[in-house]
Amino acid sequence: MFYYTYGPHPAAMRIEPGTVVETWTPDSANGDMAGEQLPSSQRQPGEGLLPHNPVTGPFHIEGAEPGDTLVVHLHAVDVNRPDAFGAVQEHLAVLGDDMHFVGPTGLKPPITGRRYEWALDVDAGLARVALPDSRIGEVSIPIHLFLGCIGVAPRWGEHINTVDARNHGGNLDCPEVCTGAQVHLPVNVPGALLMFGDAHAAQGEGEIAGGALETTAGVRFSCEVIKGHELRWPRIINDDWLITVASARPMLDVMRIGWVEMILWLEEEFGYDRWDALHLLSQVGKARPCNAVSPCYTAIVKFPRRYLP
Repeated sequence: MFYYTYGPHPAAMRIEPGTVVETWTPDSANGDMAGEQLPSSQRQPGEGLLPHNPVTGPFHIEGAEPGDTLVVHLHAVDVNRPDAFGAVQEHLAVLGDDMHFVGPTGLKPPITGRRYEWALDVDAGLARVALPDSRIGEVSIPIHLFLGCIGVAPRWGEHINTVDARNHGGNLDCPEVCTGAQVHLPVNVPGALLMFGDAHAAQGEGEIAGGALETTAGVRFSCEVIKGHELRWPRIINDDWLITVASARPMLDVMRIGWVEMILWLEEEFGYDRWDALHLLSQVGKARPCNAVSPCYTAIVKFPRRYLP
């Protein structure tokens, strides 16, 4: 099934930790692997919600209980169709009218919507688009496929729209949620109820036009449960980095949450003195926005694993 909220939905599948699951995700506009619209019988939009960013699931992970950590091992996130689309969104864009720009920082005239069709050359690892109104004419950029949305059911029986993000995860738009990553999520309800989707073939920092290269994806994953290990915010681990993920407004508060979470992670799990961790993070850490268009902005903070004991 595909849903438009993270919440206490009936499980599409119950899986044991360690079980490898293969599935796929629709694109953000409800398209399948052929670019056709999903049948309405497969969609569960929820009353009064915009049908945008459908997520696959939920997956009930046996043994996961509130207060645990769910670790999602993304064994593969693969391109499974030859095209993607992008857009300039007049309302969602970071420079659009939902930001209430009234001074010199807004684009003039007001942003007008436009859709772009991209071809995905998997063998070459490139996405191509025609730009007939620009002198360059055509552009090719590297493909980097990742899941824009990944999360679990929030606390207290909430339903949170998949275009938004909180500490349960959600519309993180974080390019590190890709093949080979471990995504750590807090377990808020029995079974965790994992869901993911909104595949992006590429995206710049902040998704500032209101959209990435939207497409579908094949996903192969497994899960593990760390008992009694309670997370405050999502985390990601890959071969090179520890990564904390935070979502809020304004962006400075998002960055602060991410930095504090990284310092506490280094202190609690890797034996760093708190102020030593702050000092070293100030020298070798990296931070950047992932999503600057959703109701809550998202940013990540990264610490190189080579400095772990």
